[in-house]
Amino acid sequence: MIANSSGVVIFGSTIHNNGGDGIRLNGNNGGADGQNDTMVIASVVYSNTADGLGLTNQTSTNVAFPRNIYIVNSVFYGNGSDGIALTAQASNTPLSMAVYNSIIYNNTSNGITLSQAGVISFARNNAFGANGTARTNWPVGVGDVTLTADPFVNAAGANFALNSTAGGGVSCKAAGFPGVLITGGTGFMDIGPVQAQFGSSSGQKSCGFVQ
Repeated sequence: MIANSSGVVIFGSTIHNNGGDGIRLNGNNGGADGQNDTMVIASVVYSNTADGLGLTNQTSTNVAFPRNIYIVNSVFYGNGSDGIALTAQASNTPLSMAVYNSIIYNNTSNGITLSQAGVISFARNNAFGANGTARTNWPVGVGDVTLTADPFVNAAGANFALNSTAGGGVSCKAAGFPGVLITGGTGFMDIGPVQAQFGSSSGQKSCGFVQ
């Protein structure tokens, strides 16, 4: 899909098997004032032939791009190039990109590529594994997880629930941000969009976007 409007929110979506990028951030996204944001929340972007999310090869200084990009509790899996690629070169490209509580796994090139100078990056509690390279110019975040096994029940069958495999889904459970708040209290957010059932006889579930 091409995100080409003033302020875009992609929530609870599945974007897959496109013959290019799964999500393409294109010109005029952000509006004339350049203050609008692009958000990808609780979504799965997988098996696209190019990048899962791409903002690349844009050179025009007359095009307004999203000024801030937020990626929260999402999955970028099995894409033919990068999971997430921010390599635009125009002078008015994003000011910041935040990625947290997301799983970036099994992408052919990089998990995340950031080659645009001057972008403020916020990275926290993301899980990486089986990518060509986990990160290029993207920081290791506080609470990041290195996966040694596929974390999903059956990604080939589009079931992106967390499995019970050590080094896989187990590593993402109750590993999300926030965990302990400064004001007190402990949370059990999973990394990824699909939250695991709480392990008690009561059958209570943890809080999250999708249960």
